[in-house]
Formats: sequence, structure tokens, C-alpha cells
Amino acid sequence: MGEIMVSVELINFDLAAIDLLLMSWTGFEHRYSLALADYGDVVADLAQRTRSILVERSLDPKWCEYLAVDTSARVAVGSCGYTGPPSADGVVEIACRTFPSFEGQGYATSMAECLMDFAVRSGAKRVIAHTKAKASSSTRILAKLGFVLRKEVNGGEERKQWQWEREEGRST
Repeated sequence: MGEIMVSVELINFDLAAIDLLLMSWTGFEHRYSLALADYGDVVADLAQRTRSILVERSLDPKWCEYLAVDTSARVAVGSCGYTGPPSADGVVEIACRTFPSFEGQGYATSMAECLMDFAVRSGAKRVIAHTKAKASSSTRILAKLGFVLRKEVNGGEERKQWQWEREEGRST
């Protein structure tokens, strides 16, 4: 059986979007024509943490967090983003999280593709990602998208992680 193709729209968590969400979930849903479904609390928590990061680090919102929305169903399916802007040598790190009821449906792949596309259009030369140091759906997605496992790193709290990398100019 072939892979189901899904499409996501990424809504940037800039301060205006965050403030609207924290003031009124309904207002946020109406403004962006979407449903938070069972994940309103999760999205609100993510928005609050993102707000703190944006303010503390004076970070450009486009290099932070996004809410992923299924373009057909108009429902929030996960979140994704960057750990910050590209470094001086053009390296940017991506991360994706699919909400539990939407896992295994291709949303993480679609999110990662959107992030990589934006990063490359913005001048990134290499895109990296970290996973747990074991085979998983995340490692399969990265490999499918042309990432190569580069090394094992210490992920803090004595957890080992794998660092994946994709140099731009390579095809998927």
C-alpha cells in the first residue's frame, strides 16, 4: 500500500498569534480557520513557552515555532520549528512533533519538508536534526528525506542522541 499524501500549513507563532491564542482559543481558531480539537491545552502550553523564548532571546519568530494544520481538514496536527536562525556557517536545526492521534499519517514528513524548504530559500546550507539514538519513525522520516546519520552526541541527562544532517544541493 502506498503512503498517504497529506499537506500541512504552518502557522508561525509570532507574538500576535501567541497573544491571541492565550487570550481566546476560539478567537485563534476563527482567525486561522482551524480547530485545535483535543489539543488546545497542549497548543496553549507550547505558545506560552514559545513566547518566553522569543522575548528572552529576542528571536525572529520565523526561526522558532509553528503550528501544523492539515490543509484539508483544517485541524491542528502537530508543531514544528527551528532551534534558532541559521548559524554563521549556514546550519539550521529542525524539530517536528505530531500530536498522538495524528501519528503515522505522514504529517511529520510534510512538516519537515516545509521547514527544509523555508530554510533553503532563506539561505541555509545544511539542515540538521536530532533523534533518540535508536531506530524509530523519526529516523525513517529523516532518511527518506535525504538526511544522513552523522554522529552520536550527548543529549543531556546522559541520554545519547543521533545527529542527522542534510546538505543542500542533494536530492531526496
